[in-house]
Amino acid sequence: NKKKKKKKKEEKKEKKEEKKKEESNNENLVEEDPLESFMKVMKETEKKEIMESKKSDKSVNKRGVFLDENLKTDYMDIDSSDEDSDDEGYINKKYLKKKNLQAVDHKSVDYNDFQKDFYIEVPDIARMTKKEVIEYRKELNNIKIRGKDCKAPVKGFHQCGFSERTLYILKRLKYNKPTPIQAQAIPVVMSGRDVIGIAKTGSGK
Repeated sequence: NKKKKKKKKEEKKEKKEEKKKEESNNENLVEEDPLESFMKVMKETEKKEIMESKKSDKSVNKRGVFLDENLKTDYMDIDSSDEDSDDEGYINKKYLKKKNLQAVDHKSVDYNDFQKDFYIEVPDIARMTKKEVIEYRKELNNIKIRGKDCKAPVKGFHQCGFSERTLYILKRLKYNKPTPIQAQAIPVVMSGRDVIGIAKTGSGK
């Protein structure tokens, strides 16, 4: 009986070992996933391209490659004594430093005179009293203004000093009357003043 038991145990062990061998052989025979093989090939080609780009960058230009042909070295602070090669094959950040521009003293510069005020107030608007101007601003969605000597709002595009051609185009496009912010802002802008206008979307800013 003991001998039989030993034989059975040995047979079981042999069978297990045979199964393991068969499984290992089957694993070796299984085909590689096509996606994985494709990714391996892509990685290999990418490595080759990087190596080639490194060689070309070192041989052609140690300072790096400019992204734009119109970009000139005048806008960059480049030190010719410092020409370390870029291991990654990309533009070295230290060669793209911003150039420090000197502050301009405008008082010492003689600028040519230029016209800023193009607005001529029509008699209808010039005759309006302060009360009439305030009431008219209330009619224009209650416009509120801040600033010194702010021009009165116009009542039509014909009072803005536009050319006949501009007025014809506005009429053809069915812009019959300026919006509230346009009525107030156009005279101020055309008189050479700085303007900050705050209004809803679609108000004609």
